[in-house]
Amino acid sequence: LVMINEIIYATILMLLQGILPKFVGFIDGDVTKPYLLSARDDVITMSSKANRADRAWRNLLESTPVFFALTILCEIKGIDAQIAAQIWISCRVFYVPAYLYGLNALRSTLWTVSILSLIFMASLLIAI
Repeated sequence: LVMINEIIYATILMLLQGILPKFVGFIDGDVTKPYLLSARDDVITMSSKANRADRAWRNLLESTPVFFALTILCEIKGIDAQIAAQIWISCRVFYVPAYLYGLNALRSTLWTVSILSLIFMASLLIAI
C-alpha cells in the first residue's frame, strides 16, 4: 500500500485533535481533573481558544471520512494520489493553529486547499 502512511497520519491527527479541546480547556483552567474523570454530564464553559479547538475538530470530522474513502479507493484502483493526500494532511495539521490563534485568512485558505485536494483525488478516480 503506497498511502498507508497517509492513512496512519490522518488517524493520528484525528485522535490528537479529538483530545485537544479538553487539553486546551485544562491548560486554560476551564476543565478540571475531576471533570475529565467524570461522565461529563455537566456542561462547562470553556475559553474561546478551547471552543475553537472543538470547532476545528468537528470540522475535521466532516472531511476525514471523505479523505479515508478517497485514499482507500485510490489504493484499490492503483491511482497515485499520494501528493494530494499529503497536501490534505498538511493543510489539516496547520489548520488547527491557524484556527486557535484566529488567523482567519490563513485558516480559510488551508481549508480551501484541503477541500481542493479531496476534489483532485476524486477527479483521479472519475478519470479512470
